[in-house]
Amino acid sequence: MKKLLMASVALAGMSALAGPAFAQARTESATSDAPAATNTRARLAPGETASGSVGEAGDADWFRVSLAADQTYRISLSSAATDTPLGDPFLRVLTARGEEVVTDDDSGGNLNSYVEFVAPARGTYYIEAKAFGDGATGDYTLTLTQGETPGDISTDLTLDAQNGAFRQSTLTPAGDTDWYRMQLGESESVRLSLTSNGEDGSALGDPYLTVRDSSGAEIVSDDDGGEGLNSYIEFTAPTAGTYFVEARGFSEEATGAYALNLTPGEIGGDPGSGEYMQPNGEPRTSRIQPEGDKDSFSIDMIEGRAYRFNLIGVGEDGALSDPYLSLVDAEGGQIAADDDGGTGLNAYLSFVAPSSGTYYAVVSAFADGGTGAYELRVSDSEVPGNAGTDEFLSLQDGEDGRISRIDMPGDKDWFRVDLTGGQIYTFAVNGYGPNPLSDSVVTVLGDDGSELATDDDSGEGENALLGFTPQQTGTFVVQVTGYSQLTGEYDLTVRQGPPPAPEPEPRPAGRRR
Repeated sequence: MKKLLMASVALAGMSALAGPAFAQARTESATSDAPAATNTRARLAPGETASGSVGEAGDADWFRVSLAADQTYRISLSSAATDTPLGDPFLRVLTARGEEVVTDDDSGGNLNSYVEFVAPARGTYYIEAKAFGDGATGDYTLTLTQGETPGDISTDLTLDAQNGAFRQSTLTPAGDTDWYRMQLGESESVRLSLTSNGEDGSALGDPYLTVRDSSGAEIVSDDDGGEGLNSYIEFTAPTAGTYFVEARGFSEEATGAYALNLTPGEIGGDPGSGEYMQPNGEPRTSRIQPEGDKDSFSIDMIEGRAYRFNLIGVGEDGALSDPYLSLVDAEGGQIAADDDGGTGLNAYLSFVAPSSGTYYAVVSAFADGGTGAYELRVSDSEVPGNAGTDEFLSLQDGEDGRISRIDMPGDKDWFRVDLTGGQIYTFAVNGYGPNPLSDSVVTVLGDDGSELATDDDSGEGENALLGFTPQQTGTFVVQVTGYSQLTGEYDLTVRQGPPPAPEPEPRPAGRRR
């Protein structure tokens, strides 16, 4: 015989239009049986909590509830804090005819169940409490709350930042937001992802994720930092205290189902234990901390396709001063690396995948003692050779450059750069690496694509070297290509100042002036 005890303390429900509504306390017989049938004597009203037990393998308890049409309800089924807790609760809501309305297994976190749903019609419904596995038994706690998940600091939903959390729910009506509370210690890190969930017609189309402080003020937000249109944030608490996670849609009219996942700690440093990253998605911002830390990102690449990796230190204070980037294959072997191929001491890699599969970008500091914030961006295309280029050189420190490659005959790489009128600049392109571009051509173009100056072999050997003085200040384009359909890797450098004076040719022996 199962034992069922209704709690005498009613929990508050939160209505979208009203304040907390408390149900009257109910008391059921301590020996009441709750069969899995419509003749159950177990009752539950919004604002009440019931404690029960799955006493036999495969058993289930049904609770009768009266719900209003188009009203939102939240139901949680959790393992009870007893000596014999129900290990993996499973929750269902059924109509008076026994038709399933909604079901859930683990959306409450820690294998607990949670649903938020809108009653399709006024009438009698049944909540079924059972175990996910037919052989499991144990004690549970069931709570019914009327009203949506609060969209402010009054929220009664929590995330376990120390052990991780997973929540599934639905935003409804249009413009709805769900807030979750979490407790963090000083410098404690968590990773948060908000993803569309369910069928295309019912899933939240474009999730938007925000972390807020204890007063509700926004600290950081993200739109498309995850895969596709999904959101991702890695957050480190500046101080110990209460923080809030807001789940919403990017559009004010957005509705739909979502999944919110919290993972404690920083990004894994070993290949295979890090975070997935999608080329052409939002860049990832994180920190190398403590000293010797490494962050790993997995990227699916296609054979023969060119990819570009930009790794830069970010932030006015505490930026990673000398980022180091390495690419690792699925077996853990390093296949490419760069230290200062980007702007200043930042890293830049142009890479063509030798085969399709998963590769890993590993971020660290060049010196073991380095720490700080960084931004990693991955693009799944070669350097554009047209006005749509997203590559930009900065001469803030007087010099900048890129190590890249001409991948196919006739390929061109365009880099935008701001130049000051009347100032002379030097443009140098040299072959680089095991497959160097043996005969390079460098050209300076106007912002409209018109050719202003070009050079083929003025550098050492058949490398390109060009001095150029713009007539006016503006944005120009540096174009790099190979002579006569040549391909290969190159090192482009742009700096303020004239090219070096050519060394005098040696005079033949025995000649006098």
